[in-house]
Amino acid sequence: MMSKQRKYLPTLAELIDRLSISQLKEVFIVEHKNEYSKEISDIVNDIQICLEESTVPLTADTIRAIIVLSQMNLHIWHNESNVRKGKEGPNALALTHGLNGIRNTAKNIIQEVVGGRKDYKIDCLAADFKDWEISWKTGIQIEDNKLSEEVKSTAVNLEEVMEGIDLLKPKNVNLKKVRIGPKVVISLSTIPSRLSDTKYGDQGIKSCIESLQNQTYDNYEVHFNIPYKNNYSGEEYIIPDWLSQFDKIQIKRVEDIGPATKAVPTIERITDLDTIIIICDDDLVYHPEMVSEHVKNQLTRDCAFGYDSLGTYEPKFNDIRDHYVVSVPFEMIGRTMQHYKTVSYKRRYFDNDFFTDFVGKTKSDDVLLSAYMQKQGITKMVMPYDGEAKLETLEQWQASGGVTTFPVLRHTHHDSGDGCRDPRAVEIEPPFFMPQEFTDKQYV
Repeated sequence: MMSKQRKYLPTLAELIDRLSISQLKEVFIVEHKNEYSKEISDIVNDIQICLEESTVPLTADTIRAIIVLSQMNLHIWHNESNVRKGKEGPNALALTHGLNGIRNTAKNIIQEVVGGRKDYKIDCLAADFKDWEISWKTGIQIEDNKLSEEVKSTAVNLEEVMEGIDLLKPKNVNLKKVRIGPKVVISLSTIPSRLSDTKYGDQGIKSCIESLQNQTYDNYEVHFNIPYKNNYSGEEYIIPDWLSQFDKIQIKRVEDIGPATKAVPTIERITDLDTIIIICDDDLVYHPEMVSEHVKNQLTRDCAFGYDSLGTYEPKFNDIRDHYVVSVPFEMIGRTMQHYKTVSYKRRYFDNDFFTDFVGKTKSDDVLLSAYMQKQGITKMVMPYDGEAKLETLEQWQASGGVTTFPVLRHTHHDSGDGCRDPRAVEIEPPFFMPQEFTDKQYV
């Protein structure tokens, strides 16, 4: 592994925020109390180190900010839980956005202890929620007001959110961009028939591209790896004019190496080792919070994060859910991560031997990258999503789990089937081909 110094570690405020949330989980998710207890112990250790390194003493204002932060996290927890259960409507979800603004202000005050980056996305409370305003001290307000213009430019307009909220179609929510955070590159490829489709229009591949364009996180770009010619069909790729309207999309012309085309050229192209790379498919519409969730996870530890895996190294259910590890109610270690649900990596997880010793052994991007992560000692984590109801039982999972859970909203429309199972592609290599070498070395 290449040895580089990390540049984007969690701040003191982010650690305290995470501690508050983990403490809630230890109480409310009792079946995983031991896991959260260990997480809490690790966070407390890191907070202690931050405090010992700081020359600025804790003040009463800091302690109050910690209390406010914890209180807001509890209110948000109950608020979103009630919305998911149908006990509250969209107005309650809009309140959550306002409470997040209070939460971020509290974190900024905490961060004064050690200095460093702050969160400038401080949502304004709508008139209906003015009772929730916190009576921060005047001095603190002045400090925050130094950023007032930038805060206004990034704040959420809650009236617009409330008009546009549709819990089943998050893309309609008018969320402003989160402007800070590490660089992210989303990577995908396609096949000629999907790219050239005119039958389905806005419901075809264009709907996938729109969902990637309209992420709430802002420090990202999309690398669309488009070959010149498809290897198994011989078809040339024709780039449609509508692609030019999406400013986040960067067209990268590459050689076709099968399904792995969605990943390998991008990993090779990127030189910044701290860049987060998210691999996705071209025939699905993704949730607008997809990138934000991956960034949040990648900032906590060095893992490959996703939402679906074929198999696990640590069975939890003793039923089919240990094979199809998807729509999980808690974190699980994956075996072969599935890129259709998106998987995120840091560029520094990949050394030169990925290109020399792994690329070309299988055309399956899922098998290729999962095997390499195993070789590198990078844990592959299948993650839950707090914005969806937890599918705790097998019956709930069978009824509601599967493809269209976070971060997938729906399939696009197309007539091309599954490209890797096209008979012409199968003649070249079976889908999810597993080299004997990978099996022998226990990479999968």
